[in-house]
Amino acid sequence: MGRQQRQVKEKMDNSRIRVLDITVYDEQGRHWESQEISEPSWEDIENSIRQLDRFRRPFIFLKLPGEDSEDAWLSVVGGDGAYSLNGTLDDNAFWSYYDDTRSTHEIPVWTSDQGFYPEEKHVCYEIEKVLKIARYFVEHGEFDPSVGWSK
Repeated sequence: MGRQQRQVKEKMDNSRIRVLDITVYDEQGRHWESQEISEPSWEDIENSIRQLDRFRRPFIFLKLPGEDSEDAWLSVVGGDGAYSLNGTLDDNAFWSYYDDTRSTHEIPVWTSDQGFYPEEKHVCYEIEKVLKIARYFVEHGEFDPSVGWSK
């Protein structure tokens, strides 16, 4: 195993994620099922984010360990170049990715079932940035301080 591969493996051994929860809808976008992966690898997480498509695979949750996995999580909603990232670390304060250079125009990031249309300032258009934010959460159990967040 090369040095870089060892570093990636060591980082994933430090993963703080207990459950990766993937929501998948049927072709009509009305009925869904949840696929849970316990102690997911980074590859599982990255693949699930890259497979988001706004309709059949509109969102995932990365859940931290704790008494109640609903207490601390990061969700990635969207796909096809538009993503909304939201989460909480204590089930009290809820945070959303925030870019104050964007508009208040609503962007469809989830188009099946009830859908989700956040303001553009809460949408990230760069998959690599989304992956970086998710990776930070996986490794640190906190929201990436290098991007904006709002309550």
